[in-house]
Amino acid sequence: MVAAKAKGKNGAVYRIYQCGQYKNKGRTVCQANTISADRAEKYIIDELKRVVMMPYFIEKLVKKMNRERINAESPLQDEKKRLSVNKQKTEKHIDNLVTMLMDDPDLRDIYSQKLKEQKQQLATLEFNMCGEPA
Repeated sequence: MVAAKAKGKNGAVYRIYQCGQYKNKGRTVCQANTISADRAEKYIIDELKRVVMMPYFIEKLVKKMNRERINAESPLQDEKKRLSVNKQKTEKHIDNLVTMLMDDPDLRDIYSQKLKEQKQQLATLEFNMCGEPA
């Protein structure tokens, strides 16, 4: 069925739905089979309301939405886990650098830039994990 317009006897224009083949190829292929657009739309809306209010439909819809929600959370949990592992590695690296600096102050110039980079990386990871710097 496709939307169309038709003129009545008094010149008024009516919205209708009619067979798509009839509209495109003519009456040799199909009959018009028209129906008032208002009547068809009201029927469709009433039928949708009836189906949506059925208890088993609501249960099925809720189950589907819960499945989709769980499936949507899974990649986020994986990303959070990956960020947490990276954060732990970076913290360990920072601790190692600090220990090296404390053991040998002569290495301060060599490792101070690396320490700054690791602290920046840690801040970035913390921001990505919780949306705010810690």
